[in-house]
Amino acid sequence: MKRCLWPVLISFLLFIFISFLRQWHTQAAKVSGMVTVPASPIAESNDYATQILGDPWDLSEFTDISQYFNAKYLAPSPDNPYFYRRDPVIKNYSVANGIFTGTSTGTVFEGKNGWFMPLFPGYETAVHLGKVGSRFPINASTYGCFYIALKTDSGPNRDSGGGGPDQYRIFWFADDKLNSNPPNTYGFSVGIPLYPEIVGVGSVPTPRWQLLKIDLRTVTNIGPMNWSNLSEWQGLRFEPTIQENVSYQVDWMRLTDCVENKVTITFSPDDSIASIWVRPEGTTRDILLAQDVDGSSGAYQLDTQGLAPGRYQIGLGTRASTNTPPTCCLQRSTEFITINQAPIAAFKNPTPYNGEDLSTTQGNAWDFSDSSDYYGIQCAQYGLEVPDYLWLNTPGLNQQSPGCGNSGGTKVSDPSIYLPVTQPIDSSQYRYLTYRMFTDATAQDVPNGMIVRWVWSVQGSSGRPGYYCHKVTQDLPYDVGWQTYVIDLWDLFAGSAEEFAGECDGLNTPWRDSGLVYQVRFDPNENVTNYTFVQKLDWIRLTKPISVVRGEIYPLSLNKFFPGDSFDTTLYYTTDPKNQPMQHLVVLYDPLPAPTPGPNAVYLPFVRKGGDPFVAPGDLNFGWDTTTVIPGEYYICAVLDDGLNQTTLCSEATITVTN
Repeated sequence: MKRCLWPVLISFLLFIFISFLRQWHTQAAKVSGMVTVPASPIAESNDYATQILGDPWDLSEFTDISQYFNAKYLAPSPDNPYFYRRDPVIKNYSVANGIFTGTSTGTVFEGKNGWFMPLFPGYETAVHLGKVGSRFPINASTYGCFYIALKTDSGPNRDSGGGGPDQYRIFWFADDKLNSNPPNTYGFSVGIPLYPEIVGVGSVPTPRWQLLKIDLRTVTNIGPMNWSNLSEWQGLRFEPTIQENVSYQVDWMRLTDCVENKVTITFSPDDSIASIWVRPEGTTRDILLAQDVDGSSGAYQLDTQGLAPGRYQIGLGTRASTNTPPTCCLQRSTEFITINQAPIAAFKNPTPYNGEDLSTTQGNAWDFSDSSDYYGIQCAQYGLEVPDYLWLNTPGLNQQSPGCGNSGGTKVSDPSIYLPVTQPIDSSQYRYLTYRMFTDATAQDVPNGMIVRWVWSVQGSSGRPGYYCHKVTQDLPYDVGWQTYVIDLWDLFAGSAEEFAGECDGLNTPWRDSGLVYQVRFDPNENVTNYTFVQKLDWIRLTKPISVVRGEIYPLSLNKFFPGDSFDTTLYYTTDPKNQPMQHLVVLYDPLPAPTPGPNAVYLPFVRKGGDPFVAPGDLNFGWDTTTVIPGEYYICAVLDDGLNQTTLCSEATITVTN
């Protein structure tokens, strides 16, 4: 009898084992192995920051969001009436490992809800420098879909008086007046719930990474101007929360052309699947993309236009329900999808500072390699880090000596660097002032003195030898870290004088019309704070526009934004870089083949000449044969093509071809 039970028992155990294997295999398939993704790289979608700024908003550096950062200011206080007091909107902020982290200092009602500006138009009343929106406006008909990979640690939902559930929103600005000149200069979206599945006052959301999309063309606008009302916009401001003391993280931002870029993801059909997530390679953060997946279909058309270039693992999870967040992941791919990085480069030649440099032609470049590069510095501690830079520490206003605390009747620090000039400067010949400078600060603070002034001196109105009119430029703002700034002194505003001193009757002309300039001075800041400004100055150049005689070979060069990138480069010259960047093809110099060696050899001495870093080769180097070029003034444009993506960039400087 007992022996007859053995076959039954064995069959039962075998059934249990097979069922376990099937269940294990099913669960394993849900976690990995059954999700398939495209093996070939996917072209990056068109992105404003990549295509126009030449610098993606990938948060690899603070300068992606540093301009106008924490720029909420209070009026001067009775105890310190000489400067604006900062009233920060973000605390505990950092940019590290490609992530921007911050915490709001107050609520949206206080204007202190952690907002920041991916694109700043430039400071009103100051010269607009760098990658600001006035110089690189957004074409509203081309770009309109804003994406941000965001995680906001929102607090409990509040009643309507407290703003309701936590929300995000975006502003857009037409010019440097921001929203101070209504009704025609700005607009902003309605607040959009960060965690819409969480309902009820007091309910607490579960923070998650998510890729948020705002279609600026169709989003509900509660500001005066819709996105489509103007052809161009110069500024964007993003608000990641409406609550106080809320921490958030940003991985990347994109402003795309709204053209779908779909790829097919397939997976094991499962009715419980409703959401799709991505995990950037090398991380453990899953980012929610969508909650419209039909799990029973076994396939999903994924729009990748909001994804930054890189490699991602795909995950499939559940959909959110009331007070229950979506989860990841029931299935996950073992392979990665790859979003191609569009090629990016920057011109090394021509640039505004490649032209003939005044200090170099006078025999002593202002490169701060030794103390002869300046003949006086006042109101700052300084020294040379030979051969690298000049370091400057400017004390706060309350620590300055009496003679260093005034500028044009205003109480500010007035540090100055006097630059040697051996022969008078013809201001009608020298156009570009360029300098490379480092500022050691936590954030940009222009109202409290992060501005440079260029001072030039001309013969005074009396005509007496040694009597001058000293002219002071408009505000020249600067940012933190190492930056290179170019000022076009022939521009009517940038080259105009804001202040005058000395014998200046009838001499209120701009730089270009100043005639002979006898002295120049570089003022590195106007510190009105109670702390020291720490700066380093690498070099200063004052250059002529670039000119070449027709028939000469002019060197063109570019540096890659991503050093290891590979792409084809086609060069053009044009009079209209905005509308016709490919107007004329650059004819490249084709050197004659080397002659066939003869039976005899002559040995010549080898002479090595010191290299000029401003004309040294870049990553990509070409020779422009100007023989067939009609004389005129031209920009150089480059079309970069890696087989998947194509970008076009044009030089800031022109090259004049003469007979």
